[in-house]
Amino acid sequence: MSRIFLPGFALHSAMYSRLDAAQDASCIDIIPAQSWGATIENISDSIETGSIAIGYSLGGRVALGAALLHPDKFSGLILISAHAGLTDTQSEQRRIRDEIRAQEVLGNREEMLKKFDTNELFDPLDANERSVLESSRIPDNQILADQLRILGLGSMPHYEERLSELRIPVLYITGVRDVRYCSLAMRYKKQTPFSHHRVVDAAHRVPFATPRILSLYIEWFANNVL
Repeated sequence: MSRIFLPGFALHSAMYSRLDAAQDASCIDIIPAQSWGATIENISDSIETGSIAIGYSLGGRVALGAALLHPDKFSGLILISAHAGLTDTQSEQRRIRDEIRAQEVLGNREEMLKKFDTNELFDPLDANERSVLESSRIPDNQILADQLRILGLGSMPHYEERLSELRIPVLYITGVRDVRYCSLAMRYKKQTPFSHHRVVDAAHRVPFATPRILSLYIEWFANNVL
């Protein structure tokens, strides 16, 4: 049973380098196509039938979209600090914000990422976590801008109303200090038929803060739930 890891915004596969559960697994870096739907199709084409998709933040949103589009390809989903989409009114406001960030990253990448890293969702990083984060950044500024414009939270469909369609086991993982996403995951779990929710000692950046615990939960899900 293949494990497919999907990284978060502005990150590539190295973000999972400290996870034992990711050793010898596949990782698909998220390169935007012309639209959200086209990107989901491209990602889905790269996934073997019967795979477990494990996605963090943007990667979780993409994994959810792929599972809803091609449900027969997946045996399970692990969604880490992932959002299921905004309402139409919220999406319009978020698209404006994402476009501003896209322009900022093209104009001054370092300043934009510095502002991004001070988001209230994130805990301060220790030296090891900072090293992994910096070595995991996608170097191409245009890809980062396209991730914001094409794959930002304002551009994805509102999948929350479709969670009941999932007929595979789903594990939601959130950090205890990420209050907003903990609340969302609890709400999503009620709407997802075969689901679990686990909370770890972290804020939003769970793979960086608690790689060992995250690996244990991935192994538990793969070996005992599926």
